[in-house]
Amino acid sequence: QLQGYAPDVIIHAFGSNDSHLGMTPPTELERVTALHEQGVQRLNDFMQTVQSSHACPTPIVVHLDDYFGGHQQGSLIGDFTFRMVLKEVAGWYHNMAVSSAQVVGELVYPNTLEETSFSPKWRLRKGEYNEDVHFGYKGHVAIMWSFVYSALETMVDFCNLEDLQRRTELKHEQYAESRNGTTNIMSSVHELLPVNPPPLDYELRLDTVSNLWKEEKRRQEQHCKTVSKSPPCVMAWVAGPEGRTSDINSLSRYLKPFLTSKDGWEYERDMSHGWSRKLGIVAKNTNATLQFEFHSTTLPTKTLTVQSLKSYGEKWERSEALITITKRSPSENTTTTNGELGWSQVMQQRISGIHNSTSSITYTTELEFPVAVEVGSDIRVVVELVGGSTFKITGMMLCSR
Repeated sequence: QLQGYAPDVIIHAFGSNDSHLGMTPPTELERVTALHEQGVQRLNDFMQTVQSSHACPTPIVVHLDDYFGGHQQGSLIGDFTFRMVLKEVAGWYHNMAVSSAQVVGELVYPNTLEETSFSPKWRLRKGEYNEDVHFGYKGHVAIMWSFVYSALETMVDFCNLEDLQRRTELKHEQYAESRNGTTNIMSSVHELLPVNPPPLDYELRLDTVSNLWKEEKRRQEQHCKTVSKSPPCVMAWVAGPEGRTSDINSLSRYLKPFLTSKDGWEYERDMSHGWSRKLGIVAKNTNATLQFEFHSTTLPTKTLTVQSLKSYGEKWERSEALITITKRSPSENTTTTNGELGWSQVMQQRISGIHNSTSSITYTTELEFPVAVEVGSDIRVVVELVGGSTFKITGMMLCSR
């Protein structure tokens, strides 16, 4: 979607910290219930995002689970609940679900204190387990082999089904010829083209699902006819160990055409948490200001999505950023609060950089504009540190949808 063309395969996976949903309900049952609700919501949101992109038909989606750390969710049933949700939602959308954690579970659970090849080091600390979710390279190799095996098994199953369908069709054709007719029982099967189902949420009911399914089919047909084939974003980057913004130099080069001010912000690649590198752009002092400008936009702009880090401890105390979006339309002649002719405010949003969890997790915040900014406008995005002493951004997308 960000590159302007649709991928064939999407692997939906999270780092260990990001897999932890950071819930704090008081009882085990409430935590498990909240985990089920949040898991369903997160997976549904992801699939709705995939379906609303310009990918027609929807690409193959693989959901990957590699999470060990049931005590952090409250109990082992937390791990099993999330895997159950993953399989439920994947099955509903005709996706593929792979759980490497389930593959090696029988090697881990019988001896959680000593087994460290596929799971974190859960050594006792004052009579309690460490809340650690990071395992070593052997666990990551297990993820790779679990995925490869599942992919090959899926390919074999698909080829077997294709062969079965061809042989079945041949038998029906031979039967039709013997009866001097043209009946083809399989013709009705070919009419059942893949259709993305409606969202699997708690409001979906037996007495409404059929109508919603038909509505979704009509919506998808219309969407695929009208969706633009051009890139949907004015700017789109997600910092990480791979891709076009995989290191400080490539991230700096990508942002250079848009970045007009970087007062108190620096590019940073944090190696303290391993080779994921935690690349991003970081506020280093109070009132640090980051400013982007986009001139004569070629598409109506509706959303700004920000990926930012939330962490814990004294360093992140009161961490908060204020995002201000302003526009200058070709037909507009207004004045902003700082006296610049032609600029008017679209919206503001505060984002916290601290949360109630002893882990560092990347969160996504989507700012949906009250009214789309028209084609040909100039857009300015200002990020100001208004609380604490640091804030970290790991991705930004300014898009038409």
